[in-house]
Amino acid sequence: MVKWTDHTKIHEGCGGIVRWVEAIDRPGVGWTGECQHCDTENITVEQMLPIRGLDVETAFETPRERLAELRWDEEDTWNHNQKRLAKEVESDD
Repeated sequence: MVKWTDHTKIHEGCGGIVRWVEAIDRPGVGWTGECQHCDTENITVEQMLPIRGLDVETAFETPRERLAELRWDEEDTWNHNQKRLAKEVESDD
């Protein structure tokens, strides 16, 4: 089952936008990500930053360098990470 279909997915460390691709050559996997910036394929969910409420168009307009700086805080909750990441993308510093 595809996760986070209502989230914009950022390739962690790269800042590119990730799209789902059916993993037809990897039985049992289902879906993996493909980065629209660096063309990396077979990206796992652990390498993605899902951000709910971030419009894909807005993400494409955001400087990739800013998106590349985003990090998931493993010690924080899902909801706090979502709020923090959305604010970091929207900030104009």
